[in-house]
Amino acid sequence: IAGTHGKTTTTALIAHFLYQAKHPFISFLGGIIRGYEKNFLSYKAADKNALLVVEADEYDHSFLKLHPNIAVITAIDEDHLEIYQDKNNLYKAFQTFLQKKKAKGKSIIAHEIFHALKDPCAYTYGLQKGDIQAENIAIEKHQYTFNYCFQEKKDKIYMPLPGLYNIQNALAAITVGLFLEIEMSVLHNALATFPGIHRRFEVKINQKNILWIDDYAHHPEEIKVFLQTVKALYPDYHLKAIFQPHLYSRTKDFAQAFGQSLSLAEEVFLLPIYPAREKPIPGVTSECILQYITTKKKYIQDPKNFFSCCAPFSSKPTLWTTIGAGNIASLFDQSLKRMI
Repeated sequence: IAGTHGKTTTTALIAHFLYQAKHPFISFLGGIIRGYEKNFLSYKAADKNALLVVEADEYDHSFLKLHPNIAVITAIDEDHLEIYQDKNNLYKAFQTFLQKKKAKGKSIIAHEIFHALKDPCAYTYGLQKGDIQAENIAIEKHQYTFNYCFQEKKDKIYMPLPGLYNIQNALAAITVGLFLEIEMSVLHNALATFPGIHRRFEVKINQKNILWIDDYAHHPEEIKVFLQTVKALYPDYHLKAIFQPHLYSRTKDFAQAFGQSLSLAEEVFLLPIYPAREKPIPGVTSECILQYITTKKKYIQDPKNFFSCCAPFSSKPTLWTTIGAGNIASLFDQSLKRMI
């Protein structure tokens, strides 16, 4: 399962489906599944017919070492430009990934990127678009419902995960499950019990007048979709976004786009850049993003004295969001909990 966004959730859903179906498999995931509390999930791994489910990372071309029977591509947006230089090269890498699937292999591709990939036999999926569609999307009892439509099949699905983007992830995962001959009834039950992934729209605090949601989003498009979802679900809350940029190179490449996405919040706090594997780039700091944020209340903040400098409450119920792929969640875990 490859893609610049959505691959962790889609991979985790497939692994959860296989576990619930008691189908022998081994899976390698890019996040920790809640409940299982691990990123390596398996069932009867020693079975000679065990499937291998892999989250295929594009960062260093490592996904080009794989030769899948089923290849899924969830999204392609500009990222890792220190590796690919531009979007065209990124698309070429994903095209090569598709070409490496087995001769009789299947591919499942998000509808909005299918036009840029050459695989005429691929199945496409999307919200009311593609071979596999989600129709009649609605919210019932605080969860999404939709009709999964593929060929002659139309099934009503109940999904506990928030966000339209997760409906797309579910479409891909359900299709893989059907290709693996898992009964739809098992997929229904498994999806309804999917516990979610740590740091993917993870509600850390939910009490009167205060919410805290933590998310791994570290690309401008991911941040935009996350904040749009938050605002749609909690329109009456005062939205505060605390963002820790991840990588100097990504900050340099997408500073303006980060600023535009973060401007969806009513207050924005930028932490210092989390370097991960990189050395500093002269002139590249969180200030590069701050200049593009149109929200009036915007700040560069040291996490060590965050709550001594910032009033935590407003006249509205407050929704704190911590965003980023670094150590932001651990930095604020104790601080935010002390607020209540």
